[in-house]
Amino acid sequence: MKLISGPNEGVSNARNKGIEIATGDYLFFVDSDDLIPSHIFKSLFSTLLSCDSEIIIFRASDYETNKEKYDWQNVVKVGKTYKGKELFDMYTKCSVWGAAFQRKFLIEHSIKFPYGVRNGEDTIFMTECYIKSKSISFCPIMSYYVVSRSDSASRPSKKAALSMKYTLEYIDGLRKKYSSDKKSALMIESLMFNMISLATFFSVSCRDICIGQFLSYTNIKSFLPVKRVTNKKQIFRRIMNTSYGLYYFFKYLRLLVMR
Repeated sequence: MKLISGPNEGVSNARNKGIEIATGDYLFFVDSDDLIPSHIFKSLFSTLLSCDSEIIIFRASDYETNKEKYDWQNVVKVGKTYKGKELFDMYTKCSVWGAAFQRKFLIEHSIKFPYGVRNGEDTIFMTECYIKSKSISFCPIMSYYVVSRSDSASRPSKKAALSMKYTLEYIDGLRKKYSSDKKSALMIESLMFNMISLATFFSVSCRDICIGQFLSYTNIKSFLPVKRVTNKKQIFRRIMNTSYGLYYFFKYLRLLVMR
């Protein structure tokens, strides 16, 4: 085991250093507040040995409720290998936990976690993995338990809402990077839509930030229009593009109903 110490530069930088320094064939990411079953790597070892997939997705669940997270069992087939762009229309995973990544695949395609992004770094990383991967497979081993925290970075807060500025700026850069391939561009637009939706949710959920301050700081309208997303989200995309203020109000009303 290697322990790497250094100044706190965020989770993305820590993971990127891990990718660089690691010597194993596969990488498995674990958040500091979550849990993994005892002897899990012994169980996964035989699967990794027999599989040459670039990404292997396992099962994960909520530690307290035991509810499956990113459940895929009724969507994909165990034993079948999928291309990332093909899988994107069937099943998308937004977190890196509960999956193993071939280190060689990440290095060859220069896939890294976005430095300076506080929210959405996993989703950005996974989207690029889906774009580049030619082989993703699934294994029904329960590999990961997610522990919910009230002070998690992904919880709604004024800080989380304003930090989405850097997430959206990074994704805007990916728009240019993947503009030459139609399917990749569609996947990046879907990523932008989802992150604008997340930013809006953070903002409407906080009482200590007004829409004016949120819009002024994030400059969210500069990332519109979102050109295209999956069909089931087209109506929300149209509202977002036509009038972001109306979309914001819609998200606020939806939050009130949920409460």
